[in-house]
Amino acid sequence: MQGIATDPKINAALERIATSSPSLHNSNGTRATADLEPAGGPLTALQERGWEYLIRTSPNYQAARALATGPSACVADADPAVLPASMREIAVKAARAYLEDSPSLKDYEDPARLHTGNGEAKGRHVNTIRACGYWGIGDLAFVLITASYSSEDREGKLDLLIVLRKHGSEWRMLIASTDPVSTSTFLDQLPFLASLVGGQPESNLPDAPILLTPDEGVLTPAPGVRFADFSWHPSLSEGEAAEIVEFAYNGDARLFTIFFSGNAPETEHLSSGVLWSVRNTWLWRVWCISKSGAVSFSSARSFKH
Repeated sequence: MQGIATDPKINAALERIATSSPSLHNSNGTRATADLEPAGGPLTALQERGWEYLIRTSPNYQAARALATGPSACVADADPAVLPASMREIAVKAARAYLEDSPSLKDYEDPARLHTGNGEAKGRHVNTIRACGYWGIGDLAFVLITASYSSEDREGKLDLLIVLRKHGSEWRMLIASTDPVSTSTFLDQLPFLASLVGGQPESNLPDAPILLTPDEGVLTPAPGVRFADFSWHPSLSEGEAAEIVEFAYNGDARLFTIFFSGNAPETEHLSSGVLWSVRNTWLWRVWCISKSGAVSFSSARSFKH
C-alpha cells in the first residue's frame, strides 16, 4: 500500500488506536441496565469511520491518548442491583479470557458455542475491563463489556458482547464478539426484542429453524445478482418472538435479528452482502426465540467467504 506511512519517520510517529468506538446508546429511549456512554466514541468527531491514529510527535499526544484509551462511562460494574454478581463474574472472566486468547476460556463456554478458530493470535493484554449492562431474554443474557488493552504494536479500547445461557443455576458463555455489527446495530435491537419476551421459559423448546443453503459451499450469487442469499425455513412453532442469525468466523460472531410482521414466511432470506470477506470458513445457524423466552438452534452449516 502507498501512503504517508511508507515514510519511516512518519510511520514511527503513528500510533494506531483500535476501536475507539462508543458503547451502546438506545435511540428509542429505552434505558439500558446501566448509564452508558452517549453515541459517538471519543474520536468520532475527528473521524467517523475507518482507522484512528495518534501522532506521537504532537504536543497533545498524551492528552489524546488518554481520551482514546481511557475506560468508557459505565456504572453497572459496581452495582449488583443492575448486573447480578454471578452474571457479572462469568461475563468478565470469559471476556478477559477471550480477549487474551487464554486456554481458560473453555472453562466458561456453553457446549453449544460454535468454534471457528481464532485466526492470528491477538496478543492482547487486558488493562481494564468492566461490565456495563445486560438485557435478560429468557435464559439468555446479553452483556455489554468495555475493555482497554495493550499489545505489541498498539493500545486501544473496545466493546465486547458476551451472550450467556443459563444451565440450571449456572451461566455459560454462548458467544463472545467484538464484531462491529454485533456491538452496535444488533445491540440497538435488543430492547425491542426484550419487550416481546416475558415470563419463564417453557420446558418444551420451540421447533428449530431449518437451514436450506447447502453445507460446505462457496457462496455463488445467481446470474445478474451481486450477492448470494442465505435461506432457511423459520420455526413452525406458534408464539415465536424473533429469530437471530449467527455467523461465526475467526473466533468472532456477527449477529442479526429477524422480526416478523405477523406469521413468519415459509422461507426467509438474508443477503451475504451483510458479511465481510475473511477468506476463511464460516459457520452459521439460526436461533428461534419464543415469546416465553425459550430458545432453540438450527443445525450449523459452513461456507467459505
